[in-house]
Amino acid sequence: MVGFLGAPEIILIIVVIAIFFFGKDKVLDWARTFGSAKKEFSKAATEGTKEEPKKKSTKKKKKK
Repeated sequence: MVGFLGAPEIILIIVVIAIFFFGKDKVLDWARTFGSAKKEFSKAATEGTKEEPKKKSTKKKKKK
């Protein structure tokens, strides 16, 4: 099995190439953006499941 690249090695190679082409500042900005988007998605998914059903109005309608 020597000579085969696994997922961690491939990811590392892609990151190194991205840093080479775009610079470390741009790659760090992408990582920061991805992290905040992931955080917002998790927050929204958690809040969506905890939402309580809306209560019906208890006011009576006036008859004409």
